[in-house]
Amino acid sequence: MSLKAFSSILFAAGTLMFASSAFAAGPEVFTAAKCDKCHSVASAGILSGTKPLLRDLSTVGAAHDQAWLTKFVKKEVGLADPKEPGTEKMHKGNFKGTDADLGVLTAWMAGLKTAPPAPAP
Repeated sequence: MSLKAFSSILFAAGTLMFASSAFAAGPEVFTAAKCDKCHSVASAGILSGTKPLLRDLSTVGAAHDQAWLTKFVKKEVGLADPKEPGTEKMHKGNFKGTDADLGVLTAWMAGLKTAPPAPAP
């Protein structure tokens, strides 16, 4: 096996390990950063806290990738405001974690693509 092929295999394995650990640690970062005060992730069993629910993020990864989510949390991009065309709503909270925590959080969020099951009648 060539050194280039071996390096490619190591890179792929490292990427998979990071993605797996980010997915496992994502909910911990989400709650530690107090994202659950305004948001829920019902598909992960995380319910919003004391403030009115702004948005359930169970499917946020279906609409946005990790790079966009990172920019949104850092307030570098906003969401189009349907009430005021041509304007954007910026993320209201300030992320107080480390850059590594933000990477774990947004990697996990980018993988959120499944809506929670409907409540039983």
